[in-house]
Amino acid sequence: MNQSTNRLDLFSVPLRGTQAIEASAGTGKTWTITGLYIRLLLEESLEVSQILVVTYTKAATAELRTRIRGRLVEVAAALAGGTISDEFCRRLVESISDPRRARLLCERALRQLDEASVFTIHGFCQRALEDAAFESGSPFASEMIQDQSVWIRECVEDFWRRSVQNRDPSFLQYLLEEKKYSPEKLAQDVRQWMGRPYFEILLPEKGDGSDEADGTDGSGDSREFELRTLRAELLAWLEKELPRRKAEHRQLYFDDLLLNLRKALVEGPRSGPLAKRIRHRFRAALIDEFQDTDPIQYEIFSQVYGGREEPVFLVGDPKQAIYGFRGADIFAYLGAREAAAARHSLEENWRTDPALIRGVNTLFSAVENPFVFPEIEFHPASPAARPHPEVRLGGLEENPLRIWFADREEGATKLLTAGETERQVVDATADEIARLLSLGAEGKARIGTESVRGRNIAVLVQNHMQAELIRAALARRRIASVRKGSGSVFDTREAADLERVLLAIADPTRERRIRAALATVYHGFDAARIYAIAQTETEWDELQEHFRQLREQYSRDGVAAMLASWLEENRVVARLLSGEDGDRALTNLFHLLELLRTEGRRQRQGMDRLLAWFADHRQQATDKEKGGQPSDELILRLESDENLVEISTIHACKGLEYDIVFCPFTYKVPARKIEEVFDFHDPESDWRPTLDLGSPAREANGLQHVREELANRLRLLYVALTRARHLCVCTWGAVKNGDESALGWLLLPHDDDGVSSGALDRSDEEFLSDLTNLESASDGAIAIERLSGREATGAVPLTRLPQGQTFTARHLSRSVRATRWTTSFSALTAGRAAERRDYDPLLPGERPVSPADGKDIFSFPRGATPGVCLHQIFETIDFREQDPQVRGAVIEKALETFHFSSEWRDPVMSMVRDVLGTALEPDGHVRLVDVPRSRRLDEVEFYYPAKTMTLPDLNALLQRHDQPRLGRSARDGDLPTPLTQGYVKGFIDLVFEAEGRFYLVDYKSNWLGGSLEDYAQERLPSAMEEHLYTFQYLTYAIAVHRMLQQRIPGYDYDRHFGGVRYLFLRGIRPEAGLQSGIFATRPARGLIEEFDELLGH
Repeated sequence: MNQSTNRLDLFSVPLRGTQAIEASAGTGKTWTITGLYIRLLLEESLEVSQILVVTYTKAATAELRTRIRGRLVEVAAALAGGTISDEFCRRLVESISDPRRARLLCERALRQLDEASVFTIHGFCQRALEDAAFESGSPFASEMIQDQSVWIRECVEDFWRRSVQNRDPSFLQYLLEEKKYSPEKLAQDVRQWMGRPYFEILLPEKGDGSDEADGTDGSGDSREFELRTLRAELLAWLEKELPRRKAEHRQLYFDDLLLNLRKALVEGPRSGPLAKRIRHRFRAALIDEFQDTDPIQYEIFSQVYGGREEPVFLVGDPKQAIYGFRGADIFAYLGAREAAAARHSLEENWRTDPALIRGVNTLFSAVENPFVFPEIEFHPASPAARPHPEVRLGGLEENPLRIWFADREEGATKLLTAGETERQVVDATADEIARLLSLGAEGKARIGTESVRGRNIAVLVQNHMQAELIRAALARRRIASVRKGSGSVFDTREAADLERVLLAIADPTRERRIRAALATVYHGFDAARIYAIAQTETEWDELQEHFRQLREQYSRDGVAAMLASWLEENRVVARLLSGEDGDRALTNLFHLLELLRTEGRRQRQGMDRLLAWFADHRQQATDKEKGGQPSDELILRLESDENLVEISTIHACKGLEYDIVFCPFTYKVPARKIEEVFDFHDPESDWRPTLDLGSPAREANGLQHVREELANRLRLLYVALTRARHLCVCTWGAVKNGDESALGWLLLPHDDDGVSSGALDRSDEEFLSDLTNLESASDGAIAIERLSGREATGAVPLTRLPQGQTFTARHLSRSVRATRWTTSFSALTAGRAAERRDYDPLLPGERPVSPADGKDIFSFPRGATPGVCLHQIFETIDFREQDPQVRGAVIEKALETFHFSSEWRDPVMSMVRDVLGTALEPDGHVRLVDVPRSRRLDEVEFYYPAKTMTLPDLNALLQRHDQPRLGRSARDGDLPTPLTQGYVKGFIDLVFEAEGRFYLVDYKSNWLGGSLEDYAQERLPSAMEEHLYTFQYLTYAIAVHRMLQQRIPGYDYDRHFGGVRYLFLRGIRPEAGLQSGIFATRPARGLIEEFDELLGH
């Protein structure tokens, strides 16, 4: 369907059918989306939950929610007769025939806004699958995982064992010795195409003659053919095996959400009812950033809304489609746009100064197809009618799009190398920034009434190596900067050094590993010092012992405790901060440590597996060609939000805007060649995504791949140049391969296949003559400047103080009183500042024990770690599961995780059976074994407000109800007093519902003695008082009481609260019932209500 594109009129566009809106940079895309949202609310009377809004990052969803709320407030105020300062509100109010009804709809929407259906694409898919679990065939309970690299590694290793090891010996020699392949390297070859089943795979044909150089006897052809076939086999294996293994463990990765929803909508037996249910749930859709869609996402929305009357708006800009490495597919967007009922455009730029808009228009209008493919059109933007601030930038504002021309020495004809141009460009960029900041400090460079400062300036780069060059150049001029990027934290020096430290901790007997760890930035030893220590046996032994103890601590306490000790004992933080770019290094380190702690908690399979996980991520991040885009939690974090120059990759800055932008590396082309494996879109098959593994048509397909890469570079250039509000500086020149750059395509003569041959065989004067024509065509918006004519600025003092004056810190002369506190049972009874889960710590002076003989539950080890182990078993296990093998597997895993012998399996198994099977009420009707997962909450964290209390207040209440007074325990000292206004928090092991009543349960692994008599009912009150558990269960009971008040209509304490059960696990037996190991009580209603009132409910 060939359609014309019309300028969008927000108020006349029909709210029917699927429509595409192309929003050029700075044209108010979010403003338009919120306007359409308001129209859907008021004209279609939809509720906020019925309007689906999809965007592509969590940050974008948060911004959209904020903007929608703000627009609703403005409209509601305007409808109520308030001042109207917004053009949208003015036109909307004029068009509404019933303002009262419209105002009521706005107020309803504001009340319900927490229910607004604003999702990321993955969030939408997850919600659709969960809401329609029956129609979609999805499991009712699955765990979302942030990282599937462990599963990929396992699948690839299995494939290697099954399909590689038994191959012909000559091929194995070629694979392992000549090509240096491993399972990891084979996985890297195909990693970026995993989870993309829509790719057509073109296989090689044996003996196609494309690799004759591999062997004079023709063996090279067959071996290369076998390697290419091996890659195809691995992709097929992963497509089948990876989802199967995750499904077996009820785990889902983000891509699985899309694949599962697409499969249910296209292939599922109830695809029709599923699509209908989604349409009924979401009666309108606004899909943001749709240029970053892919065939799976497009097919999902097409199956739900395609060809129907429900209002669907696909909002995007194909000129800004730069995330192909994440899986985004510009051709899928073009197909969706073609299928839309109508196509609109936003071309009025609200971001940028008119002259700079004119410069960008001139540059991209200089050629017929500025984005290579004619389907991606360039419509010149027009400046919005709005006031612009007065800008003074030392004369640069007169020509706001500036192209620095990298010129050669006079008379030289040889093209400049990328390296020598790089040095010139980096210094020129840093010098110009220094000049602007110096002028700003003197009040001579201003934007509006504000002087130019670091925060007004951004430098946009292609990768982190370029970012480091700019940072170092700025630092030499005493200019502080901050980096923002879309790269992985694993692709940093800090990650490489941390891996060396972890390897030394994993095996401290290997001296080479220890020497490597000592040489890292974290330990700071130079070669001479390492050599000297190695010659001193005592000092070397101490270092080895240090790493050995860290290894032991990892085995005993886990990765978090080990890393904390390593940081403290080696003064790592202070060492990093004392070095150059210390803030950046420390930010990266803390980010890595957080990821390690998270993975350590998830994996619990020993340090070797943790190191393998770390190495996998390092390899993915450092492989520039195949690593792909890291997931959100791996992306480099901003080390500071101070008033600094920002250095950002182009990918990371999309959607942002800056006053002044430098793009110093626009002359440069990434060092890319056609890889052994590459993808492209086949123009003969309706632009189908295709993966070429060495087909006979490889050469022709490779040319198409090159065209798509050039088109992507042009889109990156467009994104970079359109980030600027007032000034943008970029670079091009007589540089080797400059004809392959995006600017080369726009500035040099070319045909459909690329820049004309010999286009760089010209003198600098000829280049400059053509560029001068571009200047003229822009009516002064563009200026061309020779790079060689720029003067170095050197270091610029940005802050000048009178001679002899220094800064001194002010001294605080008053005390700071905390007005809010957060306390807990742990804090109240032990004076600790933070709540920790109650895992039955040892008494003072008591040591953990593991009896040499006897394997019953009484002799099971004591202390915090055994307590955590038993708690985890009860949290994990399905109480109703009767299969001893299933139950035993849970117990075995927990014992292994906490390093207990498998010999404890049977005693723990018996204990679990006894606890679950013992009646918790005298009539025998309530047992944990009868409680399904749907009727229980494990490890319930609570957090509730409390007003100011004093210790006498608490004790008076407890004394009135014959409860033990608070103040001193057998193991702790006096409580802090008074307690100021704040919050109470804690963790309840279990809350469950049985027969309409709710019970709270706390598991206690306390060792009260070696026989059943020690756990008799009459002996438990003394243990409860000794550890102040009475007060603990009262704070827990208030949490449950308040929760039930909020959740249950007509809640009544006597009818709905079943009571408190403290289960002393070692002493519970079904035949004894409540007479052994179970402290059972239900606090009097009066006590709970008075305590609730004292806390200030």
